[in-house]
Amino acid sequence: MLENNILNVLLTIKRIFPKLQSITLAMKAPLKVEITIGETSEKLHPISFDMENYSVVCYFGEKITEKDTLVVKNVAMYLLKFIKAVFQSMRVEAESIKVRRAVELAGALASNLRIDRLLKQIQEGICELLEAEAASILIYNEKKNILEFMVTTGEVSGRIEKIPVPMNSIAGTIFLNEKTMIFNDLEKDNRHFKGVDKASGFVTRNIVGSPIWLDGKKIGVIEVLNKEGGFDAEDAEVLETFAKLIGYKLSTLQGYEEMSRRLKSVILAIATAIDKRDRYTHMHSKNVTDYSLRIGRLLGLSQKELEELEISALLHDVGKIGIEDAILLKRGKLTDEEFARIKSHTIIGAEITKKVRFINRDIVSGILEHHEKLDGSGYPYGKKNGEIGLFGRIVAVADIFDALTTARPYKDPWPVDKVLCILKEDAGVKLDKKCVEALEKVITAK
Repeated sequence: MLENNILNVLLTIKRIFPKLQSITLAMKAPLKVEITIGETSEKLHPISFDMENYSVVCYFGEKITEKDTLVVKNVAMYLLKFIKAVFQSMRVEAESIKVRRAVELAGALASNLRIDRLLKQIQEGICELLEAEAASILIYNEKKNILEFMVTTGEVSGRIEKIPVPMNSIAGTIFLNEKTMIFNDLEKDNRHFKGVDKASGFVTRNIVGSPIWLDGKKIGVIEVLNKEGGFDAEDAEVLETFAKLIGYKLSTLQGYEEMSRRLKSVILAIATAIDKRDRYTHMHSKNVTDYSLRIGRLLGLSQKELEELEISALLHDVGKIGIEDAILLKRGKLTDEEFARIKSHTIIGAEITKKVRFINRDIVSGILEHHEKLDGSGYPYGKKNGEIGLFGRIVAVADIFDALTTARPYKDPWPVDKVLCILKEDAGVKLDKKCVEALEKVITAK
């Protein structure tokens, strides 16, 4: 864009002054650019004019006059003014882009991504905003009186997470001083903890860092590393703002996770109580939930979807609470009427759970549809391929696998390889193929 603008101006100048055979503009900063209009040769008469970070050379075909020298000076002055205007426009646009990016990152903190993924994304965005190479979040371990890496990004990511950082380090200094700090010359600062650089092969040249607070208590530090030319006060202000937002997010998440943990513990207690009616299935709901979540992760479900899937899988057999012990615990073969009663547990479970405010349609689908089959041979409604929800398809595969690989009153546990073969035979016919493939990856990876 810059070169095109300057090129057009040079062409216009050459048209206005026909005596000019060619013009060369050489710029050193803020960008290194050299543009020539027309052809140059030793036969031409050059006049050069240097100003600030650029120079203009005009080549004339005839002997140069004082008027020509004045023309070159005016051309140079005009170009300088024009270039400054272009760069000012570019700076305004760049700042606008940075502001939009900062807003996007702040908005991302309201998302439902897993906290580790979210913080990694935020750190990558901060590095982009501050034009830095790497970033890390460290959490204070009060018992050991050290800082420990929670999330890292950049070249160091994956190589330093287990390294404890002492409190006499740069990060420790920021934590103890309780303020955002800039360190632009680490060669002369003995507080820089070189253990991380040694382990990662990364050379830290400068750092800006800010403490992270949660409910009025310091919990850690966010650091950003290596900006060409060093960090400034504006960088520190940006980082401090995001440190506060991260602390707020962690605070909100902490309250949410505590509520979620309590809710899930209640749900697990209900599911376990139902399973314990039959000593052969007392771990069934927990096992099915574990397999379902692993399948869901491989299918790329979001954190919110995984949490809903967890509730659905835990409660997939909750309807058995409405089945009489005489039928549910019967050791002999069930009559057609008794089997029909067993099959009704899916409808009973859906009726119970759909009255609970926080349980949505997707959660209910896993409870209602985990015995449906793609070919319509399942129950309770004989739904077919496109009619069965994702949770129903996931829980169906997990449910069958656990039922066949664990002991029941009427059978010994089947070998895992045999069960996987059965599931693969039904994949795409009765069971969702992607769910079966995901389960196989989960099991064979163990």
